[in-house]
Amino acid sequence: MLIIILLLITLSPKVYAQQLYSISSTEIIIFRDGVAHVIQNLDVNETLASISIPLLSPSVENLIVLDGNNMPLNYVIEKQNITINTLGASKVTLDYFTSTLTQKDGNIWTLKLITPYEVKITLPDQSNIIYLNNLPSSITTKDNKIILSVPSGFWEISYVFPLIIPSPPIMPSSPTSPLTTPPKTIEEAKPTQPFIKFPIEYVAIIIIILAFISGLLLVKRRGKSMGLRLEDKEVLQFIAERGGKVLEAELRQRFLLPKSSTWRLVRRLERMGYVRVNKVGIQNEVELLRKVW
Repeated sequence: MLIIILLLITLSPKVYAQQLYSISSTEIIIFRDGVAHVIQNLDVNETLASISIPLLSPSVENLIVLDGNNMPLNYVIEKQNITINTLGASKVTLDYFTSTLTQKDGNIWTLKLITPYEVKITLPDQSNIIYLNNLPSSITTKDNKIILSVPSGFWEISYVFPLIIPSPPIMPSSPTSPLTTPPKTIEEAKPTQPFIKFPIEYVAIIIIILAFISGLLLVKRRGKSMGLRLEDKEVLQFIAERGGKVLEAELRQRFLLPKSSTWRLVRRLERMGYVRVNKVGIQNEVELLRKVW
């Protein structure tokens, strides 16, 4: 009976250690530059404070460790082992990148991997396998990518990318090379569109039209000046005498005009281009722009 108890005590740590965690899935995604993206999902004994698991590479980058609620967990890496403070988590995800699983020789890429568990490997887009050291569990394709499921053990997978052959240049349909084509004669070099001569009569008509328009503008300008009433001219004269600027209130006081009449007179002169109204505080300032004498 004592011997049986001793055997149970001796074996219990090993059995308990086997229940620390189990790897539910491991995926390796290989990119065209040889970098591998490793994603591992673990089921963890939630009664433990920490677990230790070997990494697939001694050199990893951008390592992220999350629990089942996508909360980050603390960890320590020693050589190729990682110790994770699970803090009672039941599920753990490891996510990292590494460039040590692949190597390139010429145009041939080779993935070398030692794994104690089954792994799903996704090769780069449009890659072609040229060597396998063993038969995988399954081979499928998706989006021009080869996906392999391999059991535990050592694996060596070599692959290449298809060569991109540049398309030949488009040759001219004529058998004569452009370099040997004889130069065009003077007659052939002439523009295909005929030259349109502009009749001299059109020039005369244009000159007459421009002169007529200028005359209309001159008559209009004089009409504006001739349309000034006596009181308008007196207001302009008063503004000129006061240095070219007065307030509307000064005009009302000087000419004894109601506020509405002064406002209409100033706006009429402004439309005719003789004055400009500026705001000075709460008052309107009338500025002389041009004279009529």
